[in-house]
Amino acid sequence: MKNLNILDDKERENKGLDTLLRFEYQIDWAIYHALDKLSQNEEFVVFVEFHEDVLFANSCAFNPSTRFELFQIKTTYKSYTPRSLTTVKGSNSTLGKMILGIKDKIFENQVDKLCLLCLEDINFSHNIQEIDKDCRFSELHEDDKKILKDAMFNELNFTINSKYEDIIVFRKTALNLDKSDYQIRYKIQDFIAHTYGDVGMRPISIYRVLADDLRPKSEHKQRYEYWEDCVKRRGLDSKTISENILKNTDQNIETELKNLIESQLKENGESTIKTARILRKIREYYLFKMCIKPAVVQTELDQFLDDIVLPLDIEDETTYWKSVNLLDKKVNELIFLKEYNNLKSVAVYEVFRMIYEQF
Repeated sequence: MKNLNILDDKERENKGLDTLLRFEYQIDWAIYHALDKLSQNEEFVVFVEFHEDVLFANSCAFNPSTRFELFQIKTTYKSYTPRSLTTVKGSNSTLGKMILGIKDKIFENQVDKLCLLCLEDINFSHNIQEIDKDCRFSELHEDDKKILKDAMFNELNFTINSKYEDIIVFRKTALNLDKSDYQIRYKIQDFIAHTYGDVGMRPISIYRVLADDLRPKSEHKQRYEYWEDCVKRRGLDSKTISENILKNTDQNIETELKNLIESQLKENGESTIKTARILRKIREYYLFKMCIKPAVVQTELDQFLDDIVLPLDIEDETTYWKSVNLLDKKVNELIFLKEYNNLKSVAVYEVFRMIYEQF
């Protein structure tokens, strides 16, 4: 059964973007911040132009404890002050628009962060100069708090209470507006090197794949009743990002294990082309295992493999393919593995991995 989409609520604004540059920067910053979250091994799904410029949810599978972070991104090199943030232009001020984006929404109580993201210092009593670090409303000087609170009460008849003091955040970003795509590519390189070591990589291709995934999802405003549909059609989740990164590296199963599988497939009568297809699917499954989130899925997979009893005898080669066929039937019972088990690839990999580990 699908979960109702808690974000299926009227959005604060539904206008087109001011410029293409602003739109592209929002996508770049979403990728930039996603890489930071991946570095912390966090699960998430990111949306662009959905309730706010960028929105992060901390779970791909919705549950009552799912939390949200919303970011209003300012793409002008302008230093903001308490007065400028609360000056009404058009219908509302900058801070007023941010608050209206979540106030009285069905997901309001699940918001952990409502962030104003700026390119320049934020000129409060104590300037916010440190990059990529949150400064919460509750940490501001009392004079600044009073200006902001009084302005929001006058504009919205809204009191910034302790809950909102904890979630309203101000942040200066290190991602420049000009050539932000180049910064992202370098950040991708650093992420891969730090996470996977010295492996061949194609950061330009990775950036293109991620941006091309987010771009069309951010341009339409269709609402989805169910959370799963919303994540699939409007968001980009952490597992997909991780898999797209790894697919564009030279990461693969151990060479000796790969050679063992290839030789056994050929001995079993598989053609060169089919062998290559199976090895390709095995790599996809291997990369999937490296990217599994949340931990409950990893636990389920580990338990599944531990519980299976196979008629496997390293000294008896006739048991190899009997074990593959038995495991193949079991694997197809797990929905999250079926897409990787084309041509019995999951079963082939796991059986010969077990054999290889006994060498």
